[in-house]
Amino acid sequence: MPIKRAELQPGDLVFFNTMGRPFSHVGLYIGNQQFVHAPSTGNVIRVESIHNSYWVRRFDSARRITAAEAHAVRHLVPLAARAARRLRGSAIPATVQHDDLQPSNVVGEGALIDWGDASVAHPFASLLTALSGSSGRPAAEYRSAIQDAYLSAFAGQPDGSLASGPDLDDLREQARLAVLLAPVGRIRAWLRVPGAVEEYPDAVTVWWRRILADPNWDRLR
Repeated sequence: MPIKRAELQPGDLVFFNTMGRPFSHVGLYIGNQQFVHAPSTGNVIRVESIHNSYWVRRFDSARRITAAEAHAVRHLVPLAARAARRLRGSAIPATVQHDDLQPSNVVGEGALIDWGDASVAHPFASLLTALSGSSGRPAAEYRSAIQDAYLSAFAGQPDGSLASGPDLDDLREQARLAVLLAPVGRIRAWLRVPGAVEEYPDAVTVWWRRILADPNWDRLR
């Protein structure tokens, strides 16, 4: 939620133009007209006055998570823990998953590029970006078939490691839980890349709101 500088409260994000473009630097307001920030990658974290002339000239705006959003996040924490426990008990183990599986990251005979967002997680988490959005993604009527094609590869393995593994319905349920939690990985990916949030200040907010709006949480209550 955008707010004015005079309305700042501890915990608000403050954005500045320090590189000739809006929102190129971000800090966290801590009260008493001060904010904490990292001046540059690898530099010492500082506490500075928001009334310092340098920052006054470069101030862009501030953002705050709403009270309703904060309440919703707290309410979803035990549900997320429940989903994670179910996935840990599944037959499909965690592995390196791409986390940005989309047509533009597939080349040649199916080779995957751009592994910068990858993480160790449930392999079905990659379905979040594979089937979400619109840029180059399959139309809605094809997504169920594409998901099932992806999942069927995990129904049994030639070496027998999953010979008595879950059927397709079980895999679909695991996919639902993995995709439900996958935006957390997307948020972590944005936060771990130096300068990413400064350049794309709404990236984390988009994924948080995706988490809050997902109707599949109701099936875990």
